[in-house]
Amino acid sequence: MTKIYQQWFADMLAKTPLWINRLVDVSSDIAVNIDDTLAAKGMNQKDLAKLLGKKDSQISKWLAGKHNFTLKTIFLIEEVIGIKLIYSRQEAAEIESRHSREVMRRMMHFEPRNTVKYNDERNMISSIKIQATYNKAALSGNQSSAYSQSLQS
Repeated sequence: MTKIYQQWFADMLAKTPLWINRLVDVSSDIAVNIDDTLAAKGMNQKDLAKLLGKKDSQISKWLAGKHNFTLKTIFLIEEVIGIKLIYSRQEAAEIESRHSREVMRRMMHFEPRNTVKYNDERNMISSIKIQATYNKAALSGNQSSAYSQSLQS
């Protein structure tokens, strides 16, 4: 029975137009972002309902990812809970540019924590591997363990 259901589901998914799949994905992502922001701010669905002048049941549907958000609703939610849910092309380009500059800045300013004086090729390669491991860990935002990871390589 399970294989029949899996095959049926795969067939239905294959027949679903791409735009519907994207609609469901984006609506779900928006709902998750709203829910995560509420949790981070110590708020719940009732708080959001009060801020928006909506019924709790309507907010519940929204956060279940079963709502086709209008731009008006998205902008209103952004305003009342202080989150950015969608971006214009210009905003997205600015964010990408800032992110790229930050990554480059971080890459250029990292120093190896354990510099190895190398007199032969083997020590030089070891030093390069340590530096690369440290940079990778530090760029991922895990600076506290970057040093220990660089020592393990």
